[in-house]
Amino acid sequence: MRINSLIFGVSFLLLFTLSRSSKTAETDEPVKLSESDTDLPHTDPQPKPKPKSEADAIPSADSNMPKDLIGEQKKEPSVEQSEPPLAAVDEAPKDDGPLAEIVPLPPSKRSQTQLKTPSLIAATTSETKTEAKTIQSLASPGPASRSVLREPGYNLVLSGTLEHDLQLGPSQSPVLIRGSFVVPAGITLQAKAGTVIHLRADPHGEKPAQAGTPDSTQSAMFLVWGSLQFEGVTGNPVEFSNLEKEDASLLLYGAAQSKLDGTRIKGVAITQSAGVCLWTNCELFKVSHYSLAAGAALFTQCSFRECGGFFATYSLGPWSLLMRKNLFEGCREGVILGSDPGESRLIVEKNSFVKTRGACLRAMSAPGVKNSKIGVEMLIGENWYGTAVPEEIDMRIVDHRNDPALRARLNTRPPAEQPYENIGAGVPMSVLAATLREQLTVQQTLLRAHQNKLVGAWIKQSEPAKQTARQNVLR
Repeated sequence: MRINSLIFGVSFLLLFTLSRSSKTAETDEPVKLSESDTDLPHTDPQPKPKPKSEADAIPSADSNMPKDLIGEQKKEPSVEQSEPPLAAVDEAPKDDGPLAEIVPLPPSKRSQTQLKTPSLIAATTSETKTEAKTIQSLASPGPASRSVLREPGYNLVLSGTLEHDLQLGPSQSPVLIRGSFVVPAGITLQAKAGTVIHLRADPHGEKPAQAGTPDSTQSAMFLVWGSLQFEGVTGNPVEFSNLEKEDASLLLYGAAQSKLDGTRIKGVAITQSAGVCLWTNCELFKVSHYSLAAGAALFTQCSFRECGGFFATYSLGPWSLLMRKNLFEGCREGVILGSDPGESRLIVEKNSFVKTRGACLRAMSAPGVKNSKIGVEMLIGENWYGTAVPEEIDMRIVDHRNDPALRARLNTRPPAEQPYENIGAGVPMSVLAATLREQLTVQQTLLRAHQNKLVGAWIKQSEPAKQTARQNVLR
């Protein structure tokens, strides 16, 4: 009886164990739904959130950023991105250097005033007619890309608008000015002795909106509203050369003072319409014209070689001229004057004119000038006109006396009997210093008279004109 009870208990325990393991296996199998069960609503309970770790408990700075930015920020750079390829020996470096960027030019600050050089009446040939181009204010070109400018063979490329003062030196040379380049008001471009600057066109630039405007796609256009400070010396000048067949343009439009010492300029047409520009010990080679429309230009110990001539025939505003101890050699014309600014503001003396094809001095009344009447005299100092023969000298000074079509008369002092020594550019520094000391008083008097004339012209302006001028200054 006891044995039967023991067997029964063991059997019951074995059956109970087998039953429990069978239920456990059934619950571990995935639930398979029949086709009819797929339409039933989902009734599974929500999964319980995973517990946050200590790192997850602190909000990340990326949590408030868009997913695409987060992805870009967390993206690890590849090996190719972190190690740029090395540049070849003759190839420009790929990394960003202190090179200028292309930036759009600002709108022109000048009104659309057109300057026309009057036709010259030649003494003997038609070759003396001026070829000075029509100068107009600059139009604003379209937007440009902001890629870094590079050019093989150049350490620095300048184009667009200079945004801060810049000093150039031999270590950065050669420097390339490509297309349009603007030095805005309040900015100074300085070049130390030995600096080499080349000017080239930008074929990809925009064409000018109006005919007669300098075209930067054909030759460089250098517009100065601020100041130039070139500090070359004899034997170590600042080189400023145009590399195109078409003349480059140097437009001195700003009211600030520029000073160019020991500078050699080649193939550049120059126009000045404001400010004071001091030229000392400079050589101008194949400069088609220097047009003084307004402002003060002071030339001391400079050489004009194979140039078109110096034209003070526009009179857009008060102008003053000091031309002293300069050499004009092989030029088409010498100095052409359109009006008389006054004795203290017109000094042309001790210059040498050699092999001038046209007139050494020419009086030419500009249209609309009030004092352009017969009897007006312009006082000219002693000069060497390439000869000591009086009859030949008279042919090289053209005014009302030998051309009735002209209304002004040049009152010249007796000419020099022989060529001057130590004339033009390239003289020893001791000679240059002596010349500057000699003319210091005359130069200061001219600058004071010019400033007084500017103040007087401002007072005489009508109120609308003053308001327009103020707006132009503030632009």
